[in-house]
Amino acid sequence: METYFLFLSLISATVWTGQAQTIGSSISYQTSEQFLSTSFNVYQISRDLRKDDGSILFTTYGALQSSDGQTVTPLASISYASLTGFKQLDQDRVVIVVNNKHCLKLFNRATNSISTLAGTCGYSGYREGAPGWSLMKYPESVEIDMRNPGRVLVTDSSNQAIRSVDLKTGVLRTVIGSGFDYPRGMIWFGDTLLVTNLHYISQVTWSSSEDATNEQIIGSSSQHGIADGSFSAARFESPSVISKLTEDLYLVTDYDFKGLKLLDFKNEYVGPVCFQGESPCEASSELPSELRSVHVDGDDVYIGASQNIYKLSGPKLPSAKADSCSYDNITAYLEPCQPTVKVQLHGGDMVELPLGNYQFTRRDNSTNCTYHVAVARSPVSKRLVFRSEYDITCASLNSGADTSFLNSVLAQRRDELQDICLQDCTMSSTLQPWYECERNVLTVYWPTDTLLSASSETLPVQLNGNLERRLSESAAMQLSYIGIIGHNPPLIAARESNGKGVEITLVSSCTDGSKEFDASQGVCV
Repeated sequence: METYFLFLSLISATVWTGQAQTIGSSISYQTSEQFLSTSFNVYQISRDLRKDDGSILFTTYGALQSSDGQTVTPLASISYASLTGFKQLDQDRVVIVVNNKHCLKLFNRATNSISTLAGTCGYSGYREGAPGWSLMKYPESVEIDMRNPGRVLVTDSSNQAIRSVDLKTGVLRTVIGSGFDYPRGMIWFGDTLLVTNLHYISQVTWSSSEDATNEQIIGSSSQHGIADGSFSAARFESPSVISKLTEDLYLVTDYDFKGLKLLDFKNEYVGPVCFQGESPCEASSELPSELRSVHVDGDDVYIGASQNIYKLSGPKLPSAKADSCSYDNITAYLEPCQPTVKVQLHGGDMVELPLGNYQFTRRDNSTNCTYHVAVARSPVSKRLVFRSEYDITCASLNSGADTSFLNSVLAQRRDELQDICLQDCTMSSTLQPWYECERNVLTVYWPTDTLLSASSETLPVQLNGNLERRLSESAAMQLSYIGIIGHNPPLIAARESNGKGVEITLVSSCTDGSKEFDASQGVCV
């Protein structure tokens, strides 16, 4: 087995300013060794309740497996499926989350059988009820409901909700559907539920058996990055799985970060986790690829990454962070097409910096304290896109000839949309129009090369006004016909919205052209 001794200097948050921290926590492990090599990303890990030899259960793409680090035993297989989570109900029964098929499966190890527990596999949406009728959209994780062990809770990510599933009937209900932003992982914290979201962690509490509230407690919904600090000052890129160390200490993975973070609830502080016994541990160590999952088993910690499971051993007790020189590093993201960004330094001074890494010193009592500012390109931006919806039969797109003709029609429409843009925007020549068909509704997107910041919710007023006026004045855009060979009728007009067949919208887009934005995860992959 390989042992890694890697270290990564801390990269902190998106344009934000935090106060100097006077207390915090970290934890250091002696070694990080490769426990097992896998064929795909490892989504979740847990101790195998059916064995007492230290074996673990884990899910990858399409498979639930068991391993003692030497031998891998396949258990359940689901073709072309992202099995993003599971929960062992006992030694025999395992609830499996099938993310990209929008349902839950129940696997029985005693009978080697698998059945649908909740949702309608292959169909997404939002509907309560029995399996085969109920709908979810990109569920992420599952957890036993400690308040009602006869059911499980599931994060219904794209529906921004926590749902419940009765284990006897499979009936799907909504527990709470507010305060979330692509909820992912869950873990119980006393009688409350911690939930990881796109850039923050929230806490669900119950004032009665079913009256639940959700509150953001760690990180920020509007700012993201990688930063240690108090619960309010800490920043995440994409927190995913949380695992419990002690009553007050938890570990959390961040999908866009190759290290772990420590959640210290006693001191309300997010600190680093080191892998090679560093003392003091001042910045999280890094593994070769993004971390997808974490599981604490006594003194050992298992980490699921891209095609590998690592094992951390030999923990040290968390150590207090020094009172002095505890200024957090800062990361500022450039706005699209802007050469510089304004950054507020510790102490309040403003500086304007281009792309690069910078070191600053601030006097703290009698000590010169050094911290770093990293100016980077934002990994995600908002792209101006034209969109139309059509009522069609999705099955009519199964023919290659039909889609080929449709693609030529969409390319022609892209040229016509350039007349709507004029000097205000440019239709993309590198990104082709794309479409998706669901529940017999075809949605078509025509991308432009106009990019805005990731936090943008609307277009600039003048730009939006110019485009809306031209769309209203264009007879072709009011109907926005497309043609599909074999469809009846072959010419289909777009659904109207405010008298127009074409809408203007903003779509999250990766600034790195080699990556695609995964809406279910909220990250670039």
